[in-house]
Amino acid sequence: PVNKGTPGGSDFVRAASGYAFSDPILVSEGVAPPRRGFPILQNVDRSHASSNPEKRVVVDRHLAANHAVSSGGAAREMRGVFEGLVPFEITLEGESDEIDVVVRYPRNYATEIGDLSLVGFPSLGGGIVPFAAIAHLESHSSPQVLTRRNGTPNISVSADLRQGIEKEGKIVDLNGARAMLLDDLSRLNLPPGTSLSLEGENTERENSQSELSVAFLVALVMIFLLLVGVFNSFRQALVILSSVPFALIGVVIGLTIMEMAFGFLAMMAVVALTGIVVNDSIVLVDRVNALRKEGLPLLEAVAIGSSQRLRPIMMTSVTTIAAFIPMTLDQSQQGLMWAPLGVSIMFGLAFATGLILLVVPCIYILAERKKEAWRVSHE
Repeated sequence: PVNKGTPGGSDFVRAASGYAFSDPILVSEGVAPPRRGFPILQNVDRSHASSNPEKRVVVDRHLAANHAVSSGGAAREMRGVFEGLVPFEITLEGESDEIDVVVRYPRNYATEIGDLSLVGFPSLGGGIVPFAAIAHLESHSSPQVLTRRNGTPNISVSADLRQGIEKEGKIVDLNGARAMLLDDLSRLNLPPGTSLSLEGENTERENSQSELSVAFLVALVMIFLLLVGVFNSFRQALVILSSVPFALIGVVIGLTIMEMAFGFLAMMAVVALTGIVVNDSIVLVDRVNALRKEGLPLLEAVAIGSSQRLRPIMMTSVTTIAAFIPMTLDQSQQGLMWAPLGVSIMFGLAFATGLILLVVPCIYILAERKKEAWRVSHE
């Protein structure tokens, strides 16, 4: 089988990529960390472990050319020894399906591989060339799995950190083990043109978070452009987006209180909260704008608009928070995995709702006053 990546789910994965792997099993043994030097590791697994021994038929090209035997002809003959060849097909009378006619050597040739002396290769000049005249057998041990990464042959060794191991009076954590593996990686002697890397579950998690961070920034830009188009104002679009940091404050406080790490699911919650809190700000700013168009002064429009939109915003936030309570309180294995998502959305939305009702009106007033001051100064 052929895999298109490195093993996942392990704390560490040491990978070597390149085209200079004449013996991938031997290279995988070199990439694997020495057992005596790394008692901190467990569950060491190589992508290219040894499999059952195999025999390879090696044809000497020079001898084959001297005997007028083509490489293709030799390959077809050896295939016929073990699998047989299909020179033509026949159709029986009254039948519509075609039947393969297989020409092959006796079956004992496939089981008694050591005796190929009676095998002959057809010569282009006519006649049969004995096997021993141009070919010989070699013993090899092939890998069970062929792994490629971005189209390049890849060899990897995965391992997990053994918990509770001390070094120099300190417990070795993931970062300490990573530093030790990187130091050992720098001393490996592998074929030229080979690229080495140290990865693992933590690295994959970091890559996922960085990709999600980029998606978060793209979402912010798209939301900003949509707000500018709807409100026809860069200033009011920024006022609405000012609610996003409020959600981040709530997420950090919530994860701190619940003693959870800011991981991939928490980042997903931040992306989701961006749309939720922006909706609350849109409802508030849109109502204030409508009241100002009716002729109300700035402060009065903000005060009335905030009071009129208090109930809808609070009800929306409360119902959303209530929906995530079961996810947060679930103590099963699956529930604990998704708990950071629920905690982040609950705390983020709770803090964002309160700050939207208190701070966004103030920011709106400051922005509109600055707009009026700029207009007066340029008249």
